[in-house]
Amino acid sequence: GIRRRSRTLLNNHRAVDQYRCQSLPLEETEPCQLNRCPPTDCVVSQWSAWSLCTGCGQDAIQTRTRIPVRRARNGGKRCGPLKEIRYCQTTIPC
Repeated sequence: GIRRRSRTLLNNHRAVDQYRCQSLPLEETEPCQLNRCPPTDCVVSQWSAWSLCTGCGQDAIQTRTRIPVRRARNGGKRCGPLKEIRYCQTTIPC
C-alpha cells in the first residue's frame, strides 16, 4: 500500500496560499505494508506406506512420499522432504 500525509500552512491560524511556500512539501507518500499477511508454514500430508522392495539383494530400496497440503507463504517455514528412501533386502539375486 501507500501511506500519505499532508499538511496545511497556517499563519495566525489562517491558511496560507501554498504558492508562497513552494519549497515546503505539503504532501508526503511512502510505501507501506500496514496489513501484511502473517507467515504461513507449510503443511504436509502423512507419509504414504512404504513401497514394495524394488531391486535385488541388499541394494533394493523402498520409498514413501507425502504431499504439500498447504505451501509456505510470506516467509513461513518451508516444506520438509517429500520423499524418503531406505534400503531393504530381497531374495532376488543380482
